[in-house]
Amino acid sequence: MSALHHQPRRSFFGPIPEKVLTHLQSSDLTPHSDTGEADFGDTLIPNLINRHAYSFFLHEGGNTEDWTEEEHQNITQRLIHRWKESEWGVIHDKCLRNPQNRYSTRWVGNSFEIGDLFGLDLLCPSPGGSVPASDKITSATSIQAQASQEPSSHPQSSNIEHAPFASSSAPAPDVRRPVVSSSSTNGLLRPGFLSKAVKLMPDVRVADSHGQESVSPATSVGGIDKAGTATNDHVSDTSSAVLLPSQVEPGNNVVLRDRMLVRVYSSKSDLLDQVFDESVHRTSQQLHYEAWAEYLVVLRNSRIELYDDYDFPGKERFVGHKHLAFVIPISVANTRLSLYSFVDLTFCLTCVPTSRSRNSLRSKLPFLSRGGSNIFIFKVKSRSRAYDWAWFLWRRLEGSVPSTLEIRVPRVDTTVTIDAPDTSNESVFDTFTRDNVKKLSMRILRSVPDWNSLIQQETHSGAKLELAWRSDTNLDWIWLDMDIHDKPRKWAMLCGIVSKQSSRPAILEIRLAEHYPTHVHLKNGQRVHEPPGVEGYLQKISPTSTMKRLMYLSTHDGYLFVLPSHHAYPPAPPWFVQPSEQLETSNGLPSQQAEVQRGALQIVHALGVCDLRNVVAIRRAFQMMPPQTHSEQEVNEGDTALNIWSQGDEVTEEDANDLGGEDGLSQVTNRSVLRMRRSFELLLRSGRVIRFEAYSCHLALDWIQRLRALIAYWKQRHRSDARQEMDLAVARRPRLTPLTRKCQEHAVTPEAPPDLSTFLPALVNTYHWCMIAGCRPIVRGGKLFMRKGLRGTYKLVQMFLVTNHLIQYLISPTSTLHPLVKKINLTDAYICSGYMAALVLPEDEFNPSRPAAPRRYQDGLETDDKEEDIIFMIRYYPPPKPIIGGLYTNNKADQVPSLSAKRKVVIFRTRSKLERDAWCWAINCEIEKSVRAKEDAIHESGTLIS
Repeated sequence: MSALHHQPRRSFFGPIPEKVLTHLQSSDLTPHSDTGEADFGDTLIPNLINRHAYSFFLHEGGNTEDWTEEEHQNITQRLIHRWKESEWGVIHDKCLRNPQNRYSTRWVGNSFEIGDLFGLDLLCPSPGGSVPASDKITSATSIQAQASQEPSSHPQSSNIEHAPFASSSAPAPDVRRPVVSSSSTNGLLRPGFLSKAVKLMPDVRVADSHGQESVSPATSVGGIDKAGTATNDHVSDTSSAVLLPSQVEPGNNVVLRDRMLVRVYSSKSDLLDQVFDESVHRTSQQLHYEAWAEYLVVLRNSRIELYDDYDFPGKERFVGHKHLAFVIPISVANTRLSLYSFVDLTFCLTCVPTSRSRNSLRSKLPFLSRGGSNIFIFKVKSRSRAYDWAWFLWRRLEGSVPSTLEIRVPRVDTTVTIDAPDTSNESVFDTFTRDNVKKLSMRILRSVPDWNSLIQQETHSGAKLELAWRSDTNLDWIWLDMDIHDKPRKWAMLCGIVSKQSSRPAILEIRLAEHYPTHVHLKNGQRVHEPPGVEGYLQKISPTSTMKRLMYLSTHDGYLFVLPSHHAYPPAPPWFVQPSEQLETSNGLPSQQAEVQRGALQIVHALGVCDLRNVVAIRRAFQMMPPQTHSEQEVNEGDTALNIWSQGDEVTEEDANDLGGEDGLSQVTNRSVLRMRRSFELLLRSGRVIRFEAYSCHLALDWIQRLRALIAYWKQRHRSDARQEMDLAVARRPRLTPLTRKCQEHAVTPEAPPDLSTFLPALVNTYHWCMIAGCRPIVRGGKLFMRKGLRGTYKLVQMFLVTNHLIQYLISPTSTLHPLVKKINLTDAYICSGYMAALVLPEDEFNPSRPAAPRRYQDGLETDDKEEDIIFMIRYYPPPKPIIGGLYTNNKADQVPSLSAKRKVVIFRTRSKLERDAWCWAINCEIEKSVRAKEDAIHESGTLIS
């Protein structure tokens, strides 16, 4: 399902400063004539309208077969005329005629829905909104209407001096978003095979939950013979591509090189015969270790080299290379690969000890001359790169590609088995591509009972089936077909097999890639959709005086962000062209990606945040002086919450006659009373009160109605999410508090033991596809305990993960708004969780033998996870300078930090292991995206020993 359909609608409330609109106009759009009619009517607006003329034609009830060049011109002219006569069309023309309005203090315009023009949604076009391929419109304007205008993945940023109220001109964050695409050459039907039998197609078998096998139907599908057997007439005999990338030459050249965190252990025991992962590490004794350190790790044909910085400054320039700290032999007899942690995707190499002459003399480890083992644990920044390393190491250690690939379909309780034609050459990559496996699975699953009712109806409505590796309650989607150098990762499907080298092997599953839900079901069966978000300018009234301050309020995912007016990032009204150096748009029109970036900038620049679930009530102001506290009690409305919150205040004649602004105040005798009627108050659960004043009485009532609907919905959404989290917790282990039944006349049947092989639908909501597609400004949000450094007290924070950043607001029980306390730039950051993170804590704080105390939280969640299972830490560099548009830019190639550069550490604690795993996966997704924008510079930094 397209990400465009999963971004909630938004509305801008109230007028907008005229100088903000003037700043939105590009300097090259100024009319060249006195009237400006030629540029306005023939070039600017037509170029913008042409792209959506066909969509508007369908929106008005037109049929595809009736779409002609004449109809295209009629639609365009009609839209231009309607635009000129509209309120925003007049304001747009006025702004172009009077560039001096950038210094105006007037407020113009009215409320509007972002991305809407005459009822047509420009942000989420209909599936049939593209111009049909058979249409032969040859005019200059129609060519632009048919051209694809997808946002570029390459950022455009520059330093801009922002005028007051013009902060929306900030550039897009400097983050390259990888586009998840598939090549037709790797699909089920490849070029050159359309007119003859498709080669390299496997046999497909389906096994149900009882182990019964059924052969695929004896029909010809896509050129495959009736038996379903593939021939290998055109299969290459080479096997080099299975082991090495195409650019690697024989000899001792570099295969892979990366910066990564490494922790080195030494043991007197021989550990080569067992898998060394996190569970084994917890029970291992007498391990000598060195602290985490960042190394430049180089994979050659026969060994791995670990480089670090010299102790003496400048020695690297003198000797011509970095210091070689460790050498790990790559030998089947002397080296073993293990997947240490599936959550962090850290991998481990266990090898025989090597001599001092081949390892650093600075090491404190007791390298033995005979017996024992050395253990190297590697943490790579991005998951895809870690998979690549594990895959190449596994193949070099004679890891064999399986002849069959089993894929579980938990929704229909079925397993699909795909046979590879030949695992000794490159043909295995052509068979086991992501698109090919999905198409083969869907083709055979059509014969499974309940397929139509459970999956096919969802796919017909736009949902997509995606593949994922699942371990316990962790889901890792397969979504990257290209590596960080934009080269195909042919092993993207198979590299998850490396997880078999663990005490808990992962399982390959095919699931519906569901986005974050935009609706909630009440207990009475009612389905309630997410209300549109709201934003706009308001005056914040001080509770201790009548002082007012112009602020900008914006709601995102159940949170109310309060921004200063000069960093508001307001939306552009319909058809207002934004300058080229502004947020990335399509032909000047708002795009879905631009809206996500704009929302992220608002979160970064917010002065404070308020959780709408903490609002007890919203009322219209009835006192001249704003109160500081209230005595209202929160009522548990249950399913009637939406009806209660939707009740609005009655509109009086005085409200209807309010013109708004200073014009409305000038027509009344008692200005204070009118200002009070323009105000509304948020009553918080802490007992505090926040008062805001709107532009007019009508707008104040609109704010009250919209905020009430949002509060009611997000309270229900929070309850639903809490229930799903508890369902996952029960799937991992038995309940801490057994269920009690009112009637126990007969023997009570004990609860079934946890079964992790079940469907677990809550998994796709915890690991939803919006984190990958970038549908919302907030990738993930929630409350966590955080502390700076390895010592100190934990503080409760409200944390938001946005584009390449972690934004933290301190939660205080006495404050009205949670203030911003920290911004963490995820560029060059490492995330580490579990036992490896706990080992970094001081000895007096972490005791592995200490039992975990059961905990019960307000929403009903019960956990007894150990300390090491609920913490994760982030190692990051201080933000680089300068800061552009509020988001920290990536370091330049000549500003790559040294290996010995000191990193800052921040530690987080969650309520449960489930929350920790979900946070780690979401942060890893953002680190993955930032790595692909910068990692080339890191790879090439540092000179090696030739």
